[in-house]
Amino acid sequence: MSEILISFSSIIGIADLFIGLFIIYSIINRIFKPTFFKGKFFSSILAIILLSLLVSGIENLIKGIENKPFLFFMTCLSIFILLIIVGFKFIKHRQYSVKQFDIMNGHTFERACADILKSNGFKNVEVTKGSGDFGVDILAEKNGIRYAVQCKRYSNKLDNTPIQEVIGGLAYYHCQKGIVMTNSYFTEPANTLAKVNNVELWDRDKLVKLAFNTNRKNKRNKTEFYKSQNSNHITPAISNERKKELYEFACNINRDYIKKELVEYLTDFLNETSEKIYFYYTEIKEYQIESIDSNFDLENKEVYYYYKLGQGTSFSKIKRTKTELIEYLNSKYIKTEINKERVGTIKIIVPFPERISNLLLNLYN
Repeated sequence: MSEILISFSSIIGIADLFIGLFIIYSIINRIFKPTFFKGKFFSSILAIILLSLLVSGIENLIKGIENKPFLFFMTCLSIFILLIIVGFKFIKHRQYSVKQFDIMNGHTFERACADILKSNGFKNVEVTKGSGDFGVDILAEKNGIRYAVQCKRYSNKLDNTPIQEVIGGLAYYHCQKGIVMTNSYFTEPANTLAKVNNVELWDRDKLVKLAFNTNRKNKRNKTEFYKSQNSNHITPAISNERKKELYEFACNINRDYIKKELVEYLTDFLNETSEKIYFYYTEIKEYQIESIDSNFDLENKEVYYYYKLGQGTSFSKIKRTKTELIEYLNSKYIKTEINKERVGTIKIIVPFPERISNLLLNLYN
């Protein structure tokens, strides 16, 4: 009997180690929110170190009971039950990074979207069967409203197709509202169609924001969100002065197709990148920054964004996250500089994407 208890104790002890490591790693992720591989690697190392210290402490506490099989078994079992309770209490939902969304297959992305819905207040979340789902991947409820959700992991902007699909599934599943969730963005016609058909569009920025939320953080940020609607801290769209400069440049272009595409692509890129940078630092990193201006250089093919640093946010913090921001924006490079013209502000330089650079190149060929 003693040998059986010792064997079970050893098995439970090994399980305790793995569960403990997972819990410590998850708590570290919850606190520091590492987004990319480098941060997650250091989180793993820190979790192993903390677990080693914790195990050493527990060994000192239970020293002397190894020769008492029943007491040793009950101690290991109690630690196991405690770890399970802690796991369910603090780690209810998985957390996902930006890069994970982009490499998932379709079914994994659907399950990730279901996890995100659960962690943001949706109830009765159900992933539908793979085929014959009538354009609906997930069914969920919130505040008495039944939602039909379409999940699209895509590399380009989404057109009207997923909106039409989820509209078709609303009646079949007796839902009042539709949602399309994607790791990408939507075209303007898609936004228009969604508005008139009561379909919410959750793009890449919305998805990442929800993925990093906890239920407690949701409650805290609700007040901050409404407060921010009346502030000038949210990064502004391209100013009328910049638009005028861009259109004046376009007037000198003889080829109409280049003129139209250049103005459209560059304007979208300026606005979207500005919003992404602001979102990354204020929501993902939770830094205090305020957008004060933006500019572009057609000759050097670069965009300049200027930010005022708030309390607790230093230039060194911004500089340390440059590599992660490059990955988040899917950019070739990014430069961060102290803005010498104004104290307490920084300048972030982002290169034009390839499609805009090619259009400019074609002007001289």
